[in-house]
Amino acid sequence: MTVILFDTPQSCIKLYPFSLVYPLAWVRHGLFTGLEWYEQMNPGKVFTLSAVYKYGTAIPENDDFYLCIDASVVPERRFWEECLSLKSGEMLEDKGSILAYVSARKPEYGSLPFYLQEKNAHVNIQKIEHPIDWVRTNEEKIVMDIATQHTHTETLTEDNGNRIFGKHAVYVAPGADVKGCMFNTDRGPVYIGRNALLMEGGLFRGPVAIGEGAVVKMGTQVYPGTTLGRKSIAGGEIKNSILGDYSNKAHHGYLGDSMVGRWCNLGAGTTNSNIKNNAGTVTMWGAAQKGFIPVGTKAGMVMGDFSKTAINTSINTGTTIGCCASIHQAGLPGKNIPSFFWGEGEKYSFQKLKTDLQKWMELKQENFPEGLSDTLWHLYRNHP
Repeated sequence: MTVILFDTPQSCIKLYPFSLVYPLAWVRHGLFTGLEWYEQMNPGKVFTLSAVYKYGTAIPENDDFYLCIDASVVPERRFWEECLSLKSGEMLEDKGSILAYVSARKPEYGSLPFYLQEKNAHVNIQKIEHPIDWVRTNEEKIVMDIATQHTHTETLTEDNGNRIFGKHAVYVAPGADVKGCMFNTDRGPVYIGRNALLMEGGLFRGPVAIGEGAVVKMGTQVYPGTTLGRKSIAGGEIKNSILGDYSNKAHHGYLGDSMVGRWCNLGAGTTNSNIKNNAGTVTMWGAAQKGFIPVGTKAGMVMGDFSKTAINTSINTGTTIGCCASIHQAGLPGKNIPSFFWGEGEKYSFQKLKTDLQKWMELKQENFPEGLSDTLWHLYRNHP
């Protein structure tokens, strides 16, 4: 069967701002993006179905069946096995929500086939209902994902000045450079991706996932539940957070209980709050509710793709930042910062935005992706 990871109009609203530029299956959670996880499980190609303008994967016409899976469901092996058990015309349902279905017709965004036969899910399904849910479930997801990677790694030993404490292993992919670091694995394992560089003095408490080509600078403190994406740069103190692919938090400052998208940059000294001074309930912007909603006692920030902060920026508890925003004004920014923000009352010039992104990509020796300019221009024109 051809596997399709589909976004729904409802999940795209709920998971703002991470649904604006890329399909939701491109979000990194644990060790993998959703797309990467299903590509490991499926021998054929995996496609995405999204509302993202002129970006994503074209779905081919074929004579086979399409296995369509909601991209907001947290992928895990037992759920995948239930999806594989579906026959044409059947759907997997949980609490009135269609999690997966099999159809002979090529799927279309926002449209589900009629007359699907219902099958109840027999495993504990986790769906991401708000971006902070990716952060809350990240520690558990890291442990599950690392368990699938042992055949591609070696176990780190105490040489080159490294020290390891605890009952779990530190797994190292080929080409990784790790010297003079300390690992505590009592709570969970650590995974270090291909060609990653961990500079001396790094302190790590598992579970932690460090992506391919990531750089962790000297003396960095990385706490449980943290994912560092592909070619990201990490420094300072990071706790229970996801730093997206190609993003930088290269200097001192605190990042806690937060989700940062792709190609973001946190200026030196940028720090976020993750708990209120009265230890009360944190509220965050809920795009579906068009207002602030309670999200628990600990929640830092969510930052959309291509956004950045100036040096010494302070981010309030429970802040949401859209895509392509530049936070550089004096004082504490608001808790709901729109996309293409350029200081209070101003909008990022589109030509400057594109030039800035091209420079960042050149810096990391990456090409400017085909289709990205059209996607961002479509968002820009339709954004207030």
